[in-house]
Amino acid sequence: VVDQPKLQTSVRVANVQLEGRDISFQLASSPLRLDITWSPGMSTELRFPVIAADMNSAFPALETAASQLFSQVGDVVRVAVGGAFVLNAVTRENAYEGLAQRLPIEGLSAATCSDLLYQINRPSHSTVIPQLQINRLSKWSAVKLSMVSIPGATVGTAPDLNAIRVEVDINTSPENQQSLTAQGTALVSELIAQAIQRVEQGDRQ
Repeated sequence: VVDQPKLQTSVRVANVQLEGRDISFQLASSPLRLDITWSPGMSTELRFPVIAADMNSAFPALETAASQLFSQVGDVVRVAVGGAFVLNAVTRENAYEGLAQRLPIEGLSAATCSDLLYQINRPSHSTVIPQLQINRLSKWSAVKLSMVSIPGATVGTAPDLNAIRVEVDINTSPENQQSLTAQGTALVSELIAQAIQRVEQGDRQ
């Protein structure tokens, strides 16, 4: 969120490649807001759509873009980093085992549970700006990707794909009214690190 009312609403889209994958890059600007979005391209293969095999390789470009934007806009009063992540699992049972390791839920297993949707916010304070509150939202579920047969069509077969899906939204408090521009790049790096920690360690702290 930026204090820059002269911005006009616009959307810029570019198609790029990352690790051999087609990626759509979008920069959307409107009064008081800038959004940078990466999304995976279409695929004819049965696989979960992702922009990178390793989430650590997807973020450096974001840090670079954020650094450039902070030098061109007015006072930024709120920053957020979010994403949806897929942790592959061999079976549905493995997916629930992975969730049980990452979530503080007793007795969580595929044998006794289904349709899990776990969401929580774990507020903390920034290490870059100690007085600034950071909201750490995460949403967890077990998902399955299957090939659908179309009557009359000749298609191959493929086994179902199972995974843990994690959505994270790491953002600074909407109540903050102080400019974050001077430390914006360091703050984005901190939010990225928090996002990665949520996915890797789960909701355990």
